[in-house]
Amino acid sequence: MAETGPEREELLSLRRGLEGLAPLPDAAWRDFAKVLKRRRLKASETWVRHGDTPDQVAVLSSGLMRLYYLREDGRELIKGFIRPGGWVAILDALLLKQPSRVTAEALAPSTLWTLPYRELERLCEAHAFWGLATRRLLERLYVRKVQREAAFLLDSPADRYLEFLREFADVQALIPDYHVASYLGVTPVALSRIRGRLGLVKRPARSAR
Repeated sequence: MAETGPEREELLSLRRGLEGLAPLPDAAWRDFAKVLKRRRLKASETWVRHGDTPDQVAVLSSGLMRLYYLREDGRELIKGFIRPGGWVAILDALLLKQPSRVTAEALAPSTLWTLPYRELERLCEAHAFWGLATRRLLERLYVRKVQREAAFLLDSPADRYLEFLREFADVQALIPDYHVASYLGVTPVALSRIRGRLGLVKRPARSAR
């Protein structure tokens, strides 16, 4: 794969992120890098749409993405946000080979490095690193899922909002209020009241285009 300067920097950043999971042998990296493809998305462009049967996974190199469910009445329910360094994979659809119930959409101009899921499976069989790295990524995903479920059951909406601000401090200005409200499980009006009670004023949203 011929690399430009920006692409080389993106791949170096991706490698550093992987090295945070476990020591990464050169052979395991080369085998991974040779099957990667770079994909750029405009703001509001989707990578996986509700009803698609995905066969790819990706790492977000730059930008910001959201995952959401679409109800029959057209209402969108935010599942989560993905910042640079995060993996984008609709796991249930991939594992069950079924249409996705989730849409993955760019909230800002974004760059993904993608590879077929079957290649990730092959890498896990060929390299001990990839088996370990995948397990650790899944562990993190599970912990995050349990924490989010517990927050909805045990924490107040205000506490969930404060946690959102801590977790997404670097990108929250790119996320519209109505997406934040959906992610927190409240209405936009309720979110405005929460901010008022906390004495917080939302920063002006930066353009995502």
